[in-house]
Amino acid sequence: MRPEGKLALGYFPLPDAEASNLAKMLAIPEGKPITALDPCAGTGKTLLDITQASSSCTRYAVEIDARRARECASNGITTLHSRRRLRNHVDGVLQPSLRHRCSYFPHRGRLESVFLDSITEWLAPGGLLVFVVPHYTLNSCITRSSTAYENIRIYRLSAPDSLLYKQVVVFAVRKKISQYKDYAIDALVQSIRQIVCGR
Repeated sequence: MRPEGKLALGYFPLPDAEASNLAKMLAIPEGKPITALDPCAGTGKTLLDITQASSSCTRYAVEIDARRARECASNGITTLHSRRRLRNHVDGVLQPSLRHRCSYFPHRGRLESVFLDSITEWLAPGGLLVFVVPHYTLNSCITRSSTAYENIRIYRLSAPDSLLYKQVVVFAVRKKISQYKDYAIDALVQSIRQIVCGR
């Protein structure tokens, strides 16, 4: 991670123009009740911008910096100043703040993949993931998440900072539990065929 990123505890807010674009792409119907979580919320501005169309949105945030967590809470967002587990609480996870990071965990992979693994647990089946990452991390992220998500769509971001850091946004829907079971059965059948038939 770059020195300025370490000083800001890895905080890189999504450009305002990108938040507006994401809000348009999501097209949340006016008044539709939703629950949204930003696990890297910063001040909460991006979460507010993206979910502004829903007057009945319940917003949650997680922020590791105490000052930003207080500011986020002052914006009317229920905010946790920690990395506490929030298992299956939300309809949507907004994660707009990862930029270029060189972090790599030898046994788990890139930071983006490790982060995606943890936030997948928080997202309710049928919920929407909004995940902003550098495009060169997509292979590991998509490979690891393909069993948990469907309807995966990827778009390049166009704000100057987003272009500088080669960012894309991934939209994906968390699979329902029954789809996991189908996948597990298919994988088991395929493994048995390979063992028995040699193919």
